[in-house]
Amino acid sequence: MQDALRRRFQALGGTFLISERVLGATLDDDRVTGVHSQNGADQLFEAENFVLASGSFFSRGLISRLGGISEPIFDADVFSLAERDAWAGRRLFDQHPFMGFGVKTDDRLRVMRGGKPLANLYGAGSVLAHYDPVAEGSGSGVAVATGWHAADQILAKVVARDSKTGSPFTSSLAREA
Repeated sequence: MQDALRRRFQALGGTFLISERVLGATLDDDRVTGVHSQNGADQLFEAENFVLASGSFFSRGLISRLGGISEPIFDADVFSLAERDAWAGRRLFDQHPFMGFGVKTDDRLRVMRGGKPLANLYGAGSVLAHYDPVAEGSGSGVAVATGWHAADQILAKVVARDSKTGSPFTSSLAREA
């Protein structure tokens, strides 16, 4: 399925980079205009919409420091607890609150920054706040569902925009979805 989705994405003009880590982004007010990667720091990857699916602590989608938790690419708003002693349960098999730390979004999964949603950045997967894969037992299910929802939000915006111009490309794309 992953290969089929990648091929379709590329057929529609998407750029798919393997083992590439995004290090930073450029923003213009409430919009992301592009991202920079580890191997292309001098190249800005531009798009109309972006999806933040960087994972949680283990994949460095969230960073833990003595001063708190942060999201390193977009400086997104993060849900966490201020008191560091409250981040983990006392016993190994206790519930650990840090597992639910993550990026705040609105009801459309748009990533929040400075208390406001970024218009073209959507969150998906384990980077999201209030998602605890251990307690919920839903590792990849949430990633797939939120990724699908983010794609649906983006497609709806593109179709609405292009229906005004009568673009045959997005009309056929909407029928496929």
